[in-house]
Amino acid sequence: MKQQQPPILEVSHLSFRYGNSSVWGDVALALSSGQLGVLLGANGAGKSTLLRCLAGWAPPDKGEIRFRGAALRGADRSFRRRLILVNDTPPFYDDLTAAEHVRFVLRANCREDREVAAGSLLERFGLAGHVTAYPSSFSRGMRYKLALAMALALEPDLLLLDEPFGPLDPISAGAMLKVHGLEAALVDNSVMRIGALETTDARSFTMKVAGPTALLISKIIKLSERVAAGALERGRPDRVKPKDALDVLRLLQAIPSSWLAEGFAGLLEDETAGPVTSEALGSLPGLFGNAGSPGSQLAAEAAAPEPPDVIAASCAALCREVLDALHALGIDT
Repeated sequence: MKQQQPPILEVSHLSFRYGNSSVWGDVALALSSGQLGVLLGANGAGKSTLLRCLAGWAPPDKGEIRFRGAALRGADRSFRRRLILVNDTPPFYDDLTAAEHVRFVLRANCREDREVAAGSLLERFGLAGHVTAYPSSFSRGMRYKLALAMALALEPDLLLLDEPFGPLDPISAGAMLKVHGLEAALVDNSVMRIGALETTDARSFTMKVAGPTALLISKIIKLSERVAAGALERGRPDRVKPKDALDVLRLLQAIPSSWLAEGFAGLLEDETAGPVTSEALGSLPGLFGNAGSPGSQLAAEAAAPEPPDVIAASCAALCREVLDALHALGIDT
């Protein structure tokens, strides 16, 4: 029997009060890794307060919040690195420039290895020419973009955003979604309609959800970058998530190899998705090509108590099936 992976975030019977006034009560929700959740509500409904509770910034009056299966520990620094809230008016130090803010956050969280990536994020958000300026001189949108760059540079497991698109110009809002490894999701996706949890609330909206091939590509890229960066050898195994490798295995198990091969073939021809698809396919054999490959071993670790040798062998066999299906289409990796 396969072990059920806990949601990355799980909330049950959560309540919050300001004095004698109830803000909300009996809130329950669950988010799985890779899911995108949207919080809807009227002004003053307590959306920001709920996000603050989920991030460990404010304690609820009742209920439980669990992050990756463990009770929330807002004072735990390692927890704060993995679950980050960017609120609608991010605070900054008066005497630090934008670049100094980024360096300070990276060093405080032992992520100096992300300085180059942080620079790329600043450039993507249009802040590269303002790194020596003080955030107090920035517009609201620029301040929000700086906070986003600082948060994304830490590679959190879960990112909570309060009013994320309100302060951002359309170009920056689009840039926030174009993280390396996710380009394929701009092409391989389907439209889903999402309604409110309250049956009396008729509001709904549509959003695009990444397809299985795009999800597979994003996981392969994530694993490849972290394994290549030597996180295991440098004593940072926390940066390589066995769960990501197990996600790859589950996708390979769930989707026929011929379907995945056709999906890869289509994405390779796309101008936006082609380069990252080619990169992922180039990394796949090294990660999962045999039972001893790093991806296969990480998946075996995450699948415990399932037999590790069986899981690792399954990774290698399914990887070969996909590569064979690609070869049948005339695509060699």
